[in-house]
Amino acid sequence: NIQPKKQRRKRSMTKKQWKKISLMSILCLVLVCCVPVIHADAASKAKTTTKKVTAVNKKYGKIKVESYYKKVVLKGNSKAVKKINKAIQKDCKTFLKGSDSLVSYAKMDKKTKKYADTYVNTAVSKVSYNNKGIISIVVSTEWYAGGVGNEDTYGMTFDLKTGKKITLDKVCADKTSKVASTLKKKILKEAANLDVRNVTKNKVKDMSFYLKPGKKAVVCFGPYELGWGGWVRTYTIKSKYQ
Repeated sequence: NIQPKKQRRKRSMTKKQWKKISLMSILCLVLVCCVPVIHADAASKAKTTTKKVTAVNKKYGKIKVESYYKKVVLKGNSKAVKKINKAIQKDCKTFLKGSDSLVSYAKMDKKTKKYADTYVNTAVSKVSYNNKGIISIVVSTEWYAGGVGNEDTYGMTFDLKTGKKITLDKVCADKTSKVASTLKKKILKEAANLDVRNVTKNKVKDMSFYLKPGKKAVVCFGPYELGWGGWVRTYTIKSKYQ
């Protein structure tokens, strides 16, 4: 009579063990499924700040000279973040090389300048798009040294996972041939005598642009790039990104 009782007790303990194992398995599956979602959300946007890099802030007679670059800086220590920050810093250094010519003009003009004036070589960058694993930055610049001034706008767009720069042909919603055709129509609608010979499908990947929310890509043409005018011209086309 004793033996059957022991067997029943043994079977009861086995059921409890199976319940524990099943519960542990379910918890493990839930955790595994949740981990990719957490990583994806973390990589979809970047945390940023801004930093002003000043090259010149000095007076030459009545002429004040200002040369600076307000740059976007991504927060974090990942390889992708470091790569993007390095590319932004390179753009900053390249732009601030224009400070030398600005100072030279101020030194030449200070003896004859009878009124106060400010010569500038400035760049201000802002984040225009930060979603879906992509960050896009728009840079607005101004250059003036007593004569005709120039204004420009250009963009830099990066993949937050790899840190690589993204070209226009990778983000536009249409084929490059249609993009070129659309841009030509928009340009010539603005002014029929603008030069659109270099607006071809083969040139789309090299065009400057920045993204905006709502599936918009703003294509930028710098001063005199389309033939005349010392200011920037921008045209909005469709992008893949909301």
